[in-house]
Amino acid sequence: MKLRFTKFIFFIFLFTSIFIQQFHSKPVWLRKNVYVEYIIPRGKKNDGSVVYKFSVKTIYVGKGPVRIVNGTFIGNVSETPKPGYKPTVLCMLWGVDLINATYSWKIIDLNSTLAKVLVNFTALVRNMTTKIVKPFVKSVVVYIDVDTRDVYTLEGRYLGKISYWFPDIEESGSRVIVYKDPSIEINGTVYETLFNVSTPMGAFSCWSIASDEHPLYFFREATFYVDKVSGIPVAFGGGNYYDVILNYMNISLIIFPHSKDRRFPMILNRIEGMDLSGGGGGLDLATVVLLIGGSAIFLGILVIVLVKVFKVEKYFRR
Repeated sequence: MKLRFTKFIFFIFLFTSIFIQQFHSKPVWLRKNVYVEYIIPRGKKNDGSVVYKFSVKTIYVGKGPVRIVNGTFIGNVSETPKPGYKPTVLCMLWGVDLINATYSWKIIDLNSTLAKVLVNFTALVRNMTTKIVKPFVKSVVVYIDVDTRDVYTLEGRYLGKISYWFPDIEESGSRVIVYKDPSIEINGTVYETLFNVSTPMGAFSCWSIASDEHPLYFFREATFYVDKVSGIPVAFGGGNYYDVILNYMNISLIIFPHSKDRRFPMILNRIEGMDLSGGGGGLDLATVVLLIGGSAIFLGILVIVLVKVFKVEKYFRR
C-alpha cells in the first residue's frame, strides 16, 4: 500500500511540474500583429558591413609585410607548411558596406504552437569596389515554435533557434541559448545590468547576456540587453549580430557601424501590439486577465488534486 501511495504522489508531482512548465513556456504577450523593430544607425567613425559569404583557412606566413590585393596574397605567404613560416588562421569576408539598417519582425498568424512571422531587413549599403550606394532589402516568412523558439521554413525545414525573446531567464549566472543552427549551438551567460537601457521606446530594466564566441568563425562576442518583463532584447552591444533567420536570407553576419559615443549599435526603435510604456514593458489588460484566469484555473486543479490526495491517503491507511 505504501509503495502504491508513493507512486501516486510522484505522479501528482510530475503532473503539476509539467503543467507549470507548459503554462510558463511562452511569453504572455505573444499574439497576432505584435511588431518589433530595431534600427542600426549610421556610424560616426566608420561604416559596418553586411556579410553574405565568409571562409576560414590556415595560411603560413614568413618574414616581411603581407597584403591582400583583389583576393591575392602579396608577400611571403604559402598555403602549405614551409620552414620558418608561422601558421595563421585567416577569416575572409565578402559583402557590402553597411551605412544604416532596420531589422523587424511581425507575427502575422498564430496558433497554440506556431507563430507565422514576417521578417524584414532593409538597409542602405555601399559597394566596396564601386562605392555606389543603393537600397538592400530582404524579406522572408517563417514559422517559430512559441514554446522552444525553434524556426522552420514554410516548407517545414528546420533552421535553428532564434533569440527574438528569452522567456525563461530566472537569475544572474544562468546560461541560455542565443544561437543555434543544425550544426552549431552558442550559449550566453546572464548578468544583472546595473543601469537602465535607454531606447526610443523608453528606459528598460534589463538582463544582459554575454554570448560565447562563434566556435568556427571567430566572430566577436555579442551582448543582448533583455527587458526583464517581456523577455525581448531592447539593445545589442559588441561588434556584430547574426541569427538563423538572417542566415536564411543569405546574410551570414551584420558588422555594426562604429561610433565612439554610441553605446548600443543596434537598438529597439518601435513596438506594436503590446504595451511597453512606462519603461520596462508593462502588461496590457488582456494579458493581466489571461494571467489571472490561468492562475485561477491552475489553483482550482491543484485544490482538487490535493483533496484527492488526502482521500487516497485515508484509504491506504485503512
